Amino acid sequence: NCLPPKPISVKNCNVKAKCQIVYREWSACSVTCGRGIQTREIACQNLNVAGSGTELLDLTACAPVANRASLDNVWLSSRQECQMPSCFEYVSNAWEVCSSLCGPGGYQKRRVQCRPIDGGEVVNDNNCDGVPPASRRPCEEKPLCHIDYGLWS
Repeated sequence: NCLPPKPISVKNCNVKAKCQIVYREWSACSVTCGRGIQTREIACQNLNVAGSGTELLDLTACAPVANRASLDNVWLSSRQECQMPSCFEYVSNAWEVCSSLCGPGGYQKRRVQCRPIDGGEVVNDNNCDGVPPASRRPCEEKPLCHIDYGLWS
């Protein structure tokens, strides 16, 4: 498909040439995780062209020389920050055996750590998004404890 991308917004210019500033769609984020940048093309569309009026000009053609400062604001809208999911995730080990062999009150524990998604060393939990998984839980029902005291003497 050789057609230019469809503009998502248009801003009219008040200059001698009939034109409008055309904003294209935002690009994908520059990173797959963490904070990145999105960009979009901004162009000047010449409306004086007979027919479809799709000729794109340099953006400076849409502003008179005396009003170049207004272009600075337009250029600022050609980049924006994007926030992707964290580059870190919680990783948890298997649950340990119950702290009690029988009766109520036992618990199980496991290690929960924040690590980079591509492996690597443990980092501070502040780097991971959300609430960490539980590192301690009550044990499932255990049989009642039976104590064999032996025979009376």
